Amino acid sequence: MSSTIEIERKFLVTSTRFKDLAFKKERITQGFLSTDKQRTVRVRLKGDQGFLTIKGPSTEDGLSRF
Repeated sequence: MSSTIEIERKFLVTSTRFKDLAFKKERITQGFLSTDKQRTVRVRLKGDQGFLTIKGPSTEDGLSRF
């Protein structure tokens, strides 16, 4: 099993113009199975699909995870 690093980027959206470009919406329901400091386990339901996400601890600056 290979190891990957996830890079997290956040942007502040100040314009509402993106709403004019949106043409589809879909409800996403999510829940957390574990919020241990060493890992977070999240389940998301979108339509008839389910997604399981497991995230490891963040780096000190919070920009990436292992």
